[in-house]
Amino acid sequence: MSENPQKNRILTALCAVASLCFMLFIYAPFELYFSNKGEFFFDAYMMAGPLLVLFFVSTVAGTLFFLVISKAKAYLYLIALCFYVFICSYIQGNYMAGNLPHIKGEMIDWNSNPAQRISSILLWGIMLIVTVLLVKKLKEETLLKTVRYICTGIT
Repeated sequence: MSENPQKNRILTALCAVASLCFMLFIYAPFELYFSNKGEFFFDAYMMAGPLLVLFFVSTVAGTLFFLVISKAKAYLYLIALCFYVFICSYIQGNYMAGNLPHIKGEMIDWNSNPAQRISSILLWGIMLIVTVLLVKKLKEETLLKTVRYICTGIT
């Protein structure tokens, strides 16, 4: 017995948008803060309120956007784009950012590590191909479940 397709679309949108917003507006700023705690003149509590507001407003706005376009053809492509940005940001932020310099107020020579730049480009390129293949090869219901489970599981 198949579930309500509209409900699946909205639930997937909520999971994908909330995961992306969590990564960009909660996890990444706090990771940056705690990795460079000595360089900031404020504590994490000053960041928490505005970041939580930004997270909730962005999640609600993004979910409402997907609610409005849920019957459009572009819906699946935009969900895939949200998923793509989330996955790439997650991998890059958690597994590829280890060699980045600390923030000290000095100029950073971003050209000093071309291998990291190349691996980053490869990540985004390979994940783009994987995401496009998922959209093209999977049935809509399977794609939505895959996006929902991966986003929820990682977050």
